[in-house]
Amino acid sequence: MELFGPYWLLKRLAVGGMAELFLAKSQDEPRAGPLVLKRILPELLERPDIVEMFLDEVRLNSLLHHPNIVEVRDLGEEDGLQYIVLEYVHGMTLSRLLRCVKGPLPVALACWIVAEACAGLGHAHRRTVTYSGQPLGIVHRDINPQNILVSFGGEVKLADFGVAKTNMRLTKSDPGQVKGKWAYMSPEQCMEDEVVDHRSDIFSVGAVLYESTTGQRLFKATLPQEILTAILTLRFTPPEQVVPDYPPALATIVDRTLRLSPNDRYQDAGEMRDDLLALLPDRDLAGELASLVQDCGSRSAGPSDEQPDEETSAATRH
Repeated sequence: MELFGPYWLLKRLAVGGMAELFLAKSQDEPRAGPLVLKRILPELLERPDIVEMFLDEVRLNSLLHHPNIVEVRDLGEEDGLQYIVLEYVHGMTLSRLLRCVKGPLPVALACWIVAEACAGLGHAHRRTVTYSGQPLGIVHRDINPQNILVSFGGEVKLADFGVAKTNMRLTKSDPGQVKGKWAYMSPEQCMEDEVVDHRSDIFSVGAVLYESTTGQRLFKATLPQEILTAILTLRFTPPEQVVPDYPPALATIVDRTLRLSPNDRYQDAGEMRDDLLALLPDRDLAGELASLVQDCGSRSAGPSDEQPDEETSAATRH
């Protein structure tokens, strides 16, 4: 256990290329629940570009306040290390839930999870600069089951805006640099010369919806170049061919998200959410999700012991 500023660092949860995450407790509020503290790696302090990238993430997260987005509780600097403190979502990732179920989720639960994610995503897409009303132009760029959290209480939270594109960033991606997970990228996100806007996230949400309701990845290839080819040609098996009794109305929603041209997709996450909600039965889906997550949690390791997904990430030139 380490004391870092006003926080006790109880356990390191994960380490990435830019930062490390800790399960933490507030020293000033010992009876408060656990938190997640994310701080920049000490060895990167001599890299101004990395420091600015981390600060960009901190600034962006501090502007997003929505029930379906992981909440920022604090941010600051200690011993020269910038950090951000986030709420701790007691549950698991959608990725882990899908591995536990070993197949498609119940259709109503899958639609509800994605609809809740769309609510958070729509808030981020609509966010403006408070004093001017100018759109921030936020694009998450890394929507995938690992970044959608489901709690033991049935909540759904969108996480990790670390590679998000926004007008407020001080750092810019290098030409030809692609960020995110290949298997969930939109066609335009894969192409270095294409303009990427919020409709790219719509495609990625569609890929998550497809996987959650069919039990298989949208693109089956494993090598980056093979996945890239599949994305650019939209080579995937329609959901109704994977699941024989797939609801036609849901197939229509999936089809509308997975279009080659952004102009042919949903133009707004809220519009997609409305269509998903129209398919849902009138019952306590949050309660049903809570029961499913609790059941999976009781049969596997705790959320802090979860291993990263074996997914191909892109942050390099192709």
